Amino acid sequence: MKKEICWETVEFLLHEAIENLERLNAMLYLARTGEVPKGWKRRLDGSDRINEAALEQTLSQAYRNLNFAWNARFCQPSEMDRDFAKKGRFPRVFVRQFNASESVEEG
Repeated sequence: MKKEICWETVEFLLHEAIENLERLNAMLYLARTGEVPKGWKRRLDGSDRINEAALEQTLSQAYRNLNFAWNARFCQPSEMDRDFAKKGRFPRVFVRQFNASESVEEG
């Protein structure tokens, strides 16, 4: 029997990733224009200046949530913390896809 995807888990983790990327986008906008984007005044503070460390941290958090969205897709929200290290790994299916697309580009 094929497992069913728990869309609630996927939705939650995608929402977390999107929040990280939206924050990064707001930080970039502030850096480029000197203005806080509409709706972000209360959500950004003086420490939210974009630099390489902030870029790395924010992308890392989004990436982690996207990995978990795939690796925990069959888990109920209450089960997401089980096998935490395994769920944080880059999914093999995507490695195969990346390798396949690279060989097509080379050919």
